[in-house]
Amino acid sequence: MGSRDVLDVALVRPELVAEVSADRAVDRGGVLRHPMRFKRLAECGRAVVIRSA
Repeated sequence: MGSRDVLDVALVRPELVAEVSADRAVDRGGVLRHPMRFKRLAECGRAVVIRSA
């Protein structure tokens, strides 16, 4: 995050997805102020819900 460099893209087909809890607190430099917290692993076929704080 925060890089302005051109990055390579690698398309993947995920088999397992990590669910995390996070908020949108960002400092002036564009860095996330609060760490994300791991919640659980989810199989890829499961619906993913994204909620914003």
